[in-house]
Amino acid sequence: MKTLHFLFPVFLLVFLASIPAYPADDVFIRDILDNPQKYFNLEVRVQGEVVDVSIPPSRAERGSYTLMDNSDRQIRIVANTLPAPQEKLVVEGVVQIDTGTQTPFVREATRAPLGTSPTAGSRGASPDAVPGETNWTVIILAGAIVVILILLLLVIFRKPADGKTTAAPPPPSAVDPSTRQVSMEDVDRETGGLRTKQVPSLLAEVRVKGGVLDGKSFPLGFETRIGRIKGDIILEDASVSREHALIRFSEDHYLIRNLSGTNPMIINGEKAESEKVLGDGDEIVLGVIRLQFLLT
Repeated sequence: MKTLHFLFPVFLLVFLASIPAYPADDVFIRDILDNPQKYFNLEVRVQGEVVDVSIPPSRAERGSYTLMDNSDRQIRIVANTLPAPQEKLVVEGVVQIDTGTQTPFVREATRAPLGTSPTAGSRGASPDAVPGETNWTVIILAGAIVVILILLLLVIFRKPADGKTTAAPPPPSAVDPSTRQVSMEDVDRETGGLRTKQVPSLLAEVRVKGGVLDGKSFPLGFETRIGRIKGDIILEDASVSREHALIRFSEDHYLIRNLSGTNPMIINGEKAESEKVLGDGDEIVLGVIRLQFLLT
């Protein structure tokens, strides 16, 4: 019996290790093009060959390149640095929508040559694998291990020798009275609505400058709240108020307002007492956290 108790966690670890870490965000380019609202603001991983490179007119602007995958569909990738034509890549980024043409594109976060992994999150899956492909060998192996685990459980927790059985606890009630039921209106109010809502006509983001989140970018919507605990953008620093600032889009401009009654908000080195219009490249300081407003 002691041996069985020892073998159980060993088999459990073997079972968990045998499950491949297939990324859930591998998609074909055609999926994004055919249903852009489904993937808007979601992180995806696409792979394919660079068929065209567009160099920006100035160093202050981002360039772009066109990627084509096995579905023979193409999508524009916006990036800070550009690859060479005919280079085969695995690209991770966030799906955005061009407000002028209403066509989707991907804002690149990382990329790597095809056959390698751009992040540790894709560990356990080959980048050359076709998204959605089923690995039957792994499934059969996992099923066999599950059967072994069930047999071990039956042996370990078998019926006592004296024939006495322990009564099962009564099932819980169908509805927990301590749980508050919410409606879809409550969810929309707390999350800012569904992903399919209209995006601003002028796309923008804020990028963290310095600290543990250095270089991290956050896309802006019609209303974006920033705070330490509450908001669409969370900055975990004691100098940032619980809910510190609000950035909203109105009449082709982004405006920022201080929501904190404790800590100031600095715009381009000056304390902002009232709502201010943001320009491309403006520096925002909340507590000791520096952000940069960028038009995309």
